[in-house]
Amino acid sequence: MKPFFESLFSQFQAMHDEIRQVITDLPVEALDWKPGDDMNSMTVLVVHVCGSERYWVGDVVLGEPSNWSIPPSTWGISKS
Repeated sequence: MKPFFESLFSQFQAMHDEIRQVITDLPVEALDWKPGDDMNSMTVLVVHVCGSERYWVGDVVLGEPSNWSIPPSTWGISKS
């Protein structure tokens, strides 16, 4: 594996480990809590991080389309 990708993979692993450490013992209510009407919950943010990684690594770098999208109605953001 090229050094750039080894470094990137290590950074992803470190970020995943840190996220896992932060959210592992939280109750579902804490994961779904939003600090404001137009703000995201931790669940939405973690899903966003995973989807973003998949897009940049899979779709952009490897050219393997994920054909994945989340309808805005499920984003957990108030559209008022």
